[in-house]
Amino acid sequence: MVNSLRVGLLVVIIGGWELATRVGIIDKFFWGQPSGIWAQLVTWATQGTAQGPLWQQIAVTLEETVLAF
Repeated sequence: MVNSLRVGLLVVIIGGWELATRVGIIDKFFWGQPSGIWAQLVTWATQGTAQGPLWQQIAVTLEETVLAF
């Protein structure tokens, strides 16, 4: 029951955010649409970024973090 309410709340928040940006209540420049954010993440994961593959960048970041500690 609790997990269902948590998922429901998440759906309401993200759905409200999406609706508010589509209607124009929230400025898309400052708060991008969740659908646009998801589309960009999918593009980065499948095609990479301007600096190279996303997974390679994540691996380098994790390596640097571990070495820093």
